[in-house]
Amino acid sequence: MSADDRALYEHWAEGDRSCGEQLVRRNLAAVARFFGNKVARIEDRPDLVARTFEIVARKLGDYRGQSTFRAYVLGIARNVLREYLRALRRLPASDPLEESSLVELTRSPSVRVAEAEERQLLLVALRSIPLQAQIVLELSLFEELGRAEIAQVLDVPVGTVASRIRRGRAELERRLEALASGEAQLAATLDSLTAWRTRIRAELDEAG
Repeated sequence: MSADDRALYEHWAEGDRSCGEQLVRRNLAAVARFFGNKVARIEDRPDLVARTFEIVARKLGDYRGQSTFRAYVLGIARNVLREYLRALRRLPASDPLEESSLVELTRSPSVRVAEAEERQLLLVALRSIPLQAQIVLELSLFEELGRAEIAQVLDVPVGTVASRIRRGRAELERRLEALASGEAQLAATLDSLTAWRTRIRAELDEAG
């Protein structure tokens, strides 16, 4: 897939718009999922997806194949998300945005976790940990990106990704423990992170 994406990008950069349209279609769902569990206002999500690909088009030629195109476009989506959240909360550029959770940043309404299914509990818990941890875990769990690709998205060394995943999972487990209605729900959630990957991706696709 990555080699095909690179070829499509090169043809697009040379002026073939049909290749650009095909490339966008191939990566549209991944970008929509990226915003799906991070942007509470559903009506804002399509604009953020569109803005991401507008930036890709505006910077046509910047992608040099140093990683997969999906990692490249998700890196742009991450920057779009940060700009959106800063504007939403009127935060200065110096604010350590990704050290806060989305629950703190967006002041989302409370969720009746006791009545949620385990996969819904997972999504709630992800929004309750620092954004930096949420992003790295979702890229690993839902997009199945390797460490090198995640490093490209986050613009950090590959070694940093492994430590962030470990810390992120520890943060997630602490939040799940605090949110779960009982030991059975907590155990079911922790045991099923990988098994739910396809179902949660589908739900985020529908939500987007």
